Amino acid sequence: MSEKFQKFILSAVGVLTMSILLSYFIFAWTEPSQSPPQGNVPAPLNVSLNPQAKEGSLLIATNPSILTATNTAGLIVQYGNVGIGTTTPVAKLTIDAGSGGGAGNELQICKNDVCCPIWKDCDGDGKTYGYGDCDESDPNSYVGSTAYTTSSGGKDMNCSGRIEEYPIYYLYITNAKYRGNLGGRSGADNYCNNDSNKPTDCDGNAWAFISVDNWDEIRNMPNTKGVDRGGVWFWNNGGTKKKAADSWNDLLDGTIYSPAQDVGYSAVYWTGSNPDGSVNSNNCDHWLMFLPGTHYGVAGISWWRDSSWLSYSTYDCNYYLKLLCACKSMSYVYR
Repeated sequence: MSEKFQKFILSAVGVLTMSILLSYFIFAWTEPSQSPPQGNVPAPLNVSLNPQAKEGSLLIATNPSILTATNTAGLIVQYGNVGIGTTTPVAKLTIDAGSGGGAGNELQICKNDVCCPIWKDCDGDGKTYGYGDCDESDPNSYVGSTAYTTSSGGKDMNCSGRIEEYPIYYLYITNAKYRGNLGGRSGADNYCNNDSNKPTDCDGNAWAFISVDNWDEIRNMPNTKGVDRGGVWFWNNGGTKKKAADSWNDLLDGTIYSPAQDVGYSAVYWTGSNPDGSVNSNNCDHWLMFLPGTHYGVAGISWWRDSSWLSYSTYDCNYYLKLLCACKSMSYVYR
């Protein structure tokens, strides 16, 4: 076969192939059903400054993976008003339910499977979403509620944004020793705050865990020191921690979970208290005196988990003993 004839065959095959492809595209094309400009594909939503309308429903942020610790917003309207049921909103949010809507039911908040209008008290606690309530499924959940300190409903009972939060408190024993003239409450607190054993994650000032007088007793610390009765208590020694009690009442019921020695403490420390946290008359004259043979103070001991941890024995105020201290940590437990 001559070279000229081979070139002819290849050219013919190429032309035939192109003809078949062109025929496919011609027959696959569908003629518009309407005259221009009707029947055009709707313009897509874009980032222009022009107002745009969409006749169908619009779903946004349907994939929860887009939400992160730094991006928690599903929809932001930074400027202008928002209208629901109206095209002319006159406030940041205007809702027009029309003549057929139930008065006041246009806006509801749903939480824990209970949907409640913002004006209505659905849980019977005397509060509404507009006035102090944050969960109409639970009568114990509202601003200022203290129910979370005694119950475990698994809800944000005090509307703080946390579910059933309980602060963690630390007990620690000072590195330094002191005679009974601690300088009263202020002097004892100062020793605790400046001691090298103070935990690094104390949330603010520490205080001496001592009873001073009838108005300043350990058992009154929820009032005098703002101690949360539902808080959990841990011994803390240089970051080594061991639970002492599940709550304030548990701490003062005569027995704790673990003695201070379980985190490495070995000491006798001033407390001036009875086992229930009330003041004992032996308190070195309100922690101001140390005259030998005249002034005495009650102390606790680190080796026992019974009431001895708070009220072990009485010592001459001239003795040098360590000091029991407390602070609120920066951590919470949830239950």
